[in-house]
Amino acid sequence: MRWMLGTIGLALLSLCQVLAQDGPPQKETVKDPGQEKLDRQVEDLNREHEKFLEQSAKTMRALEASLINLGSLEPWPAVDPVFDDSAAWRQALLAAPELSGAELLSRFDELSVSYRWLDAVVEVLPLENYLDTIIQAVHAAGKRTHPASVARLKVELHLLPVHMNMSAAGLVDEVYHIIYCDSQLVVPARVLRGEDLHYAQVAVEFSAYMQVGPGVAQRPALEQAVSGSIAGLFQKLANKPQEAATGAGPWANWLADTQVQEQRLRVFRESYCDERELAAGLTKLAGLGSITTRFVGTENHVETQAFQASDLRAGWEDRFRLWEVPVGLAEGPQLVQHVLVGSVPGANDRRVGGLFSRVALRERDCLVVLGGTFARVSGETYSANKAGIAVEKAMQQGLDAALEDTHSRLLEAIGRFGKAPLPPHPDAAAVAAYLRPKARLAVPEKALMDLSNRIAHRFASEPGIPSDMRANWFHGQGAERVFVLSAAGNARSGTSVYRSAREAIDRVIDGLTLEDPLALWAFEQPWSTNYDYPVSLPEEYGKYFTRTRPSGKGALRQVQVMVARELANRLMNRMDRDAIPALRSKLSELEPRLAQHKILVCEYIPEDGSLSYTLPHYFWYRAAPGGWNEIAAGLSEDFPLKRVGFQRATAPDYLKDVNAPIR
Repeated sequence: MRWMLGTIGLALLSLCQVLAQDGPPQKETVKDPGQEKLDRQVEDLNREHEKFLEQSAKTMRALEASLINLGSLEPWPAVDPVFDDSAAWRQALLAAPELSGAELLSRFDELSVSYRWLDAVVEVLPLENYLDTIIQAVHAAGKRTHPASVARLKVELHLLPVHMNMSAAGLVDEVYHIIYCDSQLVVPARVLRGEDLHYAQVAVEFSAYMQVGPGVAQRPALEQAVSGSIAGLFQKLANKPQEAATGAGPWANWLADTQVQEQRLRVFRESYCDERELAAGLTKLAGLGSITTRFVGTENHVETQAFQASDLRAGWEDRFRLWEVPVGLAEGPQLVQHVLVGSVPGANDRRVGGLFSRVALRERDCLVVLGGTFARVSGETYSANKAGIAVEKAMQQGLDAALEDTHSRLLEAIGRFGKAPLPPHPDAAAVAAYLRPKARLAVPEKALMDLSNRIAHRFASEPGIPSDMRANWFHGQGAERVFVLSAAGNARSGTSVYRSAREAIDRVIDGLTLEDPLALWAFEQPWSTNYDYPVSLPEEYGKYFTRTRPSGKGALRQVQVMVARELANRLMNRMDRDAIPALRSKLSELEPRLAQHKILVCEYIPEDGSLSYTLPHYFWYRAAPGGWNEIAAGLSEDFPLKRVGFQRATAPDYLKDVNAPIR
């Protein structure tokens, strides 16, 4: 009503002004001071009310955020259906009603939430703002969040900042970023793999948002990525749901067992298992049903114009042929891959492209229990993505890296590591007996035996090593037999060893080092008896044995964590003698700060594949001291710690990823 009166008042005032142009002078209206005060008080109350509503909504979202958890890690009790064999289980499952993603979502007014992010995200978008953005997007879709809900919104937010130092080429430095957010609607399920039931988390639908842009990413862009991805997910699930009927037969009897009904429903509600359980199920895959690929490129990328979806499919087929993974099984999951290439104008008169590769396993016939009913759903039981940035002349190289990463990650997930498996060698146990006490961390037994088997095969198959020489490298008998690798390492520099034999030993050791440097770095001086400085590995080093490790030219060869003060002193002693006094004085000033921080020391194989030296790069380990560039201004330009890379928990896999990482 008040806005109507205001509109009428403005109209009358305009009319009076028009009349005043021709008529007699108008008497000035005197406003009532009491009314003006009352109007101001009403406006103040309205503003306070709006602030209250806004603060109340913010408080409610904060309360919801405090309830968000990452899911239960409890194992499933024995409350699964029991059938005579896998064929009977599958036959019964096919009789169950099938729910679409939209139908499933309609069963839930509340969703639980899980979320992930790269370290770079929280520097721009604090965690509380990240969660608030997620909850606002859920509210906008007409849903609420609650940690006990079986249906889960799973959000992954990635930010890749890239700084390209172009000063050496006389060009302007280039700064870019790529933002990627993946949202999925996930439910816990059971799937039949071989003869056994396994855990699964089935994403019945997903939505991705990617943006590549110049400069440093700002908070609004990250918030837009999160809200846009979640909104896209709910839009995909906006189809009108159709109620599914409850099946009959064995399923009805199973659900009717009231003795375990309450326990069964609780288990399905809390049954989001950890990644180890999920991985155990993936390794039981017998093969794939089909391969579906899609490539989307822009006309700006001449190098990728000839690339087609058929090329993607051929790449997968070649990999699966090498690994003896059958494709075309009637009951196998479908492999789905999407590759997107886009570009934006960049500095130095060239374009910069964003790369995105997403691969997933999509399966039918997954069992879910919702309340007092059961159903079948289809969806993704595994997904992985790779996003990155590359300049236009390196787009094909960047694309190849993205494809290689998604290939490797899927093969790792289904239990295929490294190269095609070798048959067990009789000397493998002797190699493992030598390596085991030299381990710098708890190396998984499977990874230890795999490495030992490859070492044994390589030495046995090298024709340039005399058999009597190799026999001398073994000590002990039977279960105590040990292959002393340091004896082989010492022989390649022995003066009494024929040159041909030394060269053959070099070929074996250099080949193994180039092929799998980080596996060897997990052991203290495997080829030598020389003393080595104590090495502190990053906490995340063990993960190298659960995925494909970097290999070949430009690969990460060694990585360790050092206290910045200790590293600075070591590097200082390698400097020119005349420069040491001034450097020592400056480092003594910085010692309190250097003692509080650690540095990730990464050494890489050069791009020419030489193993006679390494290329070191330094990053702050997990946290960097504030204002380091200003603090280190007094250090000489050639001192390595003058410029330390941004903080990170893991080293870039390859030399090419140091300045422009594609992670």
